[in-house]
Amino acid sequence: MLIGAYDQVTDESSQKVQNEISTLLVGIEKNIENNKISKSSYDNLNGSFVTIEGDIKSLKVRCSSLPKYKIVLSRVSGLESNVADL
Repeated sequence: MLIGAYDQVTDESSQKVQNEISTLLVGIEKNIENNKISKSSYDNLNGSFVTIEGDIKSLKVRCSSLPKYKIVLSRVSGLESNVADL
């Protein structure tokens, strides 16, 4: 077996992060559509980014503590990098 057993907390946490990122991106799209691009500045969205980054850090800690979750941990680390680039 290459990956650890199913972990409900990890699953629910990753779904939460996915929802937060989707909500952030939809908000940015709506601001662009409504010609309110300044509302999408980092300063205005800082709270959303802090929440997402905090949830990803928690998810990394969780994955680090689970046996055979190195593959999942590497995916979460990739997600963390992508959010940092965003």
